[in-house]
Amino acid sequence: MGHALCGGVRALMYGPPPQAHDFVASWVEIGKPALEAAGPAAKLADVEAAVVRVSMDNLMTFPWIAEAVAAGRLSVQGFMFDVHTGVLTRVTADGVEPVE
Repeated sequence: MGHALCGGVRALMYGPPPQAHDFVASWVEIGKPALEAAGPAAKLADVEAAVVRVSMDNLMTFPWIAEAVAAGRLSVQGFMFDVHTGVLTRVTADGVEPVE
């Protein structure tokens, strides 16, 4: 699950703040594929959703998770929570959709 107005995603897009460079920089490296997937004209919300997708893909690299998904015992789903509005959305491969 990701959240709106994420400082880590902001650091990914614009660089980490000087006072947090030592620990934020390594997290930003993990998220770089999300920035590339979202494209050069992406907005913060687009990259936040892309980071959730990267996290879901990363979960599937763990054999016990991939096996449980393949066996139907587990479902990996992504969500975004907008702390400003209180709205929860599901992150899909194609975009985001509201959770009813």
